[in-house]
Amino acid sequence: IYVDVTESRKAERDLGESEERYALIVKAASEGIWDWNLDTNELWVSDRLNELFGFGPGELTPDLWRDSIHPDDVASYLDPLVDCLRGGADKLEREYRIRDSSGSHRWILDSSIGVRNEDGRIVRMVGAVSDMSGRKAAEANLRESEERYAMAMKSINEGVYDWNIIENRGYASPILNDMVGLPRGQVVPRDEWYEHILDEDKPIFDEAMRRHLKRETDAFDCEVRYRAGDGEIRWARQHGMAQFDEDGRATRMVGAIGDITDRKKMSEELGRAQHRVRDSIESISEGFVLWDTDDR
Repeated sequence: IYVDVTESRKAERDLGESEERYALIVKAASEGIWDWNLDTNELWVSDRLNELFGFGPGELTPDLWRDSIHPDDVASYLDPLVDCLRGGADKLEREYRIRDSSGSHRWILDSSIGVRNEDGRIVRMVGAVSDMSGRKAAEANLRESEERYAMAMKSINEGVYDWNIIENRGYASPILNDMVGLPRGQVVPRDEWYEHILDEDKPIFDEAMRRHLKRETDAFDCEVRYRAGDGEIRWARQHGMAQFDEDGRATRMVGAIGDITDRKKMSEELGRAQHRVRDSIESISEGFVLWDTDDR
């Protein structure tokens, strides 16, 4: 009896190639792959996952993984899982910290999908784990840097602006919103700020801006009076630097605006005091002489 096994052989060959391809993908992936059978509580993990966290072959179990989660992150791991098992979304994406073999906790992104049987019950979960420790550290450093910068700007009472000159839109920090009386979070357009500048001082602003955009000055800097949100006339100093494209056209300006009313008032008071002293000295008939410590 002769049986044609060509199709069978082809199917076996295709299956072998598919399995080989899958094995290579798993080996090449930077993520750790896992496959959890909920009925038997068996866990298969890729070599990469063991390598990421220092586990030995066959050492990792569902219970050991759960016990290795940082106490503060257990709810972040369990709550979405319980919701999934109770009929919620099949796809899960969770961020939490896991303790590796050295005892250090590392941030991971755990993405998985549930496989349901004919009764709709999840019997298997397959997922991938990515090490996020580097990204989390970078985010923390960035957040710390932004907080430090915000505190520094607040200490000198200046608000930052970033103006897209081409599109005439940009970003303004909360201090600028407070200065012109707009709700925090609402962007202060350049035109909005310009309208608050007193008409008498707008030529000062315009000339300083013109000179900088024509690249006649290294930076834009001017002091003008503006009408605050409560209607009070106050002083502000605005400074910044523009960026130019290859054609020499200004495309962006970044800088800061600060209220200098108190400084202006102090300077005016000092000037008046100096005038009073000079006028007082000149009004009396006596002459004055001042000697230094070297009798000169």
